[in-house]
Parts: sequence; C-alpha cells; structure tokens
Amino acid sequence: GVWNPLTMTNDSWLNPPQDQSGTYLYIQDNGECPADTASVNVVVFDLPVCSLGADQALCSGQSISLSSNSSASSYLWQDGSSLSTFNVTASGIYWLEITDANGCQARDSIEITIGEDIMEEELLTFCEGEMYNFNGQMILADTSICTTSVSSTGCDSVFCLTIDFLPNPDIELLGELVFCDGEETVLSVTPTTYDSYVWSNGGNSSSLVIDESGEYTVVVADTNDCTASESVSVEEVVLSLDLGNDENISLGDSVYLSAVYNLNSIDTFWWTPELNLSTPSEIQSWVTPTADVNYELTLVDASGCWVSDDVFIKVNTNNTYYVPNAFSPNGDGYNDYFTIYPNQSISEILSFQLFNRWGAVVFSRKNINEPSLFEGWDGVFKGKDANKGVYIYFIKIRYVNGIEELITGDFTLLK
Repeated sequence: GVWNPLTMTNDSWLNPPQDQSGTYLYIQDNGECPADTASVNVVVFDLPVCSLGADQALCSGQSISLSSNSSASSYLWQDGSSLSTFNVTASGIYWLEITDANGCQARDSIEITIGEDIMEEELLTFCEGEMYNFNGQMILADTSICTTSVSSTGCDSVFCLTIDFLPNPDIELLGELVFCDGEETVLSVTPTTYDSYVWSNGGNSSSLVIDESGEYTVVVADTNDCTASESVSVEEVVLSLDLGNDENISLGDSVYLSAVYNLNSIDTFWWTPELNLSTPSEIQSWVTPTADVNYELTLVDASGCWVSDDVFIKVNTNNTYYVPNAFSPNGDGYNDYFTIYPNQSISEILSFQLFNRWGAVVFSRKNINEPSLFEGWDGVFKGKDANKGVYIYFIKIRYVNGIEELITGDFTLLK
C-alpha cells in the first residue's frame, strides 16, 4: 500500500513519521478486488517557547528571579522544584523545563555569575611629624579613608587606606656639659635600645667620649626608621693663673703677690705655704719671707676645675746694714749722729754700746724695736761734747728670721 499524500521516502512504512498536521490516507491495492483505504487525521502542536534570557552577571549581595517568557502547565527546575519562578543567589547554571497543555515540552538554561565586590586595603605608616597628601588632603594624624567606585564588572570597588603615624623615639641626652682642661666627658643617650645612633662627629654608639668644646648632635632611629635628635653644647674649661715672675729680694723686704686669672667665679683657693703671708685668706697678699721660698696658689672654680701657679722668691741676706766709720756732731744737719742704718731684714737692735779708747761707756741703748727710727749718739757725753778721736762700738742685732749677730768696730768723732 501507499500513503497519500506521499510524504515519506519509503512510502511502504506503515508508521511513517510526520511533523505536519493533515489527513493522511493509506491505500491497499487488492488486485482485482477494490482497493482498501484507511485514513488518519494528524495534528502537530507547536512546541512551547521556554526562554530564561541571556546569561547574566550579578554583584555580591544581589539576586535575580528566573522565569519563563511564556506560561505553561507545569515547570521543572534543575533542583526539582516546580514553581514558575526560581530565585538565584549563587553562581551556577540554571535550567527550566516547561510542559504545555498539549504535553509538549521545552527547556532553556542560563548561567548566572555573581561576582564579589572588589575590596582593596592598604596600610601606610609614617613617623610623627610627617604628612601624607591624599588626593590633595594633607593627613597629619592616624586616619582610615574608604572610597567606592564601579569596577569593570559593574560591581563596587572599595579601596580602604589606613594611615598610621608612629611615635618618634623618646630620648634624653645625659652627661657633664662642662669639663676641665685635659680631662674628658661622656655624653650618653637613654634608652640604649634603639637601632642606630649617629653623632655629628661620626660616632655611632649610644655614648660619646668628648675631649674638646663644641656643639654635639645625636640622631637616633628605631626599627621603623623614625628618628629623633638632641643637641647640647659642651664646654672645656681652660683656666689660667699667673703669679708673675720670680723675685730676688733682700732679707726683710716684702713682695706683693698679685694673681691674674680668668676664672669667672672662685669656689675655693689656698696658698702653699701660708708662712709670712700678710693675708693668707685672700688671693692677693704681701709676703715677707725670711728665706728662699716657693709660693704656690691654687684656684678652684664652681665646676670643680682647678689651676695653680707658683713664684720663687730668692732672699738675699747680704748687705743688711751700714755702720759709718766717722761722724761730725756740729749741728750742720749732716752726719750729726752716729748710728746703724739697717734695712728691713733687721727686726730689733738688742743692744747699742759705744766706748772711748779707755773703755768707758759713752752711750748705751737696749731693745730698740724700731731700728729704722733709731737716731743713735749725738756726740754728747755727760752733758758735754765728747772729745774728738776714735771710739769703739758693740751693736747686737736680731734679724727677722730670728738670727742674732754682734757687730763690732771703730769710728772717728770729727769736729
């Protein structure tokens, strides 16, 4: 038999496939008998349309409700649910299969990508006293700043900047700022636990030995490379003292010791020795030495620095007196008295005795405490002018150093 219309390549099939609606006849030829005919009415329904739309990208926190673009009798989602809509909150491939009233089915799928918001964080550290320019804004203290923009995916891009200002080292510079000539002082930084110490003269430890005046600066850095500096002025005290040149004097003479010095203030002083000083409690003093002596003066200032100087005094014990060999007591004002002419080395005339050639005492005095004021004999003996001639003298003196001497000789009384 054959189908009418002829729709199949192989028209002998009893059950030919067909995708178009219509009435189809199947004619069976029976030879001489009339042909037998059968008919079938075919209805082909249109497939339902199921569309979930194009793939989509969402941002973190967003969701989307999926649904078909046409109604159906039943719905089947990839997770087995059968609602007409499906709420999507996670990335994945989602599909929907719908069945219409004719039992025809259609399916569609969609890929949903949910991107994460871009979150970028940055930490910047600065040292106290520095500043940071953020988009024209000068930042001077600890700050957190966040800005939001739209990324290439359409999602938020958040940039958060944290700025921390670290404290600088807290240091103290210790040491004696005044030191004496020829000595040293040590400057020390506390604490001693920082990473580096750099001094203005090239030193690189937490302490510095100094032997000359000047201004010294130390820069200290910690592990964050934050720095602090301290400066001090150090003074080397150079003292001077001058007692003058050595002296050469006669016994009994005095010398004024006058100190020339540069000390701003004197804390204490002393003489060595103090013997024969008129004012040993003063820096300037008269001295009447009785023998060769070396006087040393030491001055100490308020900072404890000291300086000393000495002066040597040579005491000459020769030519300490003069006794004339004649006198003329005639009242003319010249050589009217016979006496001894001592210098300052003689402190006392113990006895002054004059004798004539027969051994009689013509003049005698004792214990004369001011020898320089003693006039002596005026040539009068027993109320009358003595005769001219040769006389003998015995004069006993005591020097300022305690030594005694007897002087003898003769002189002539002239008229």
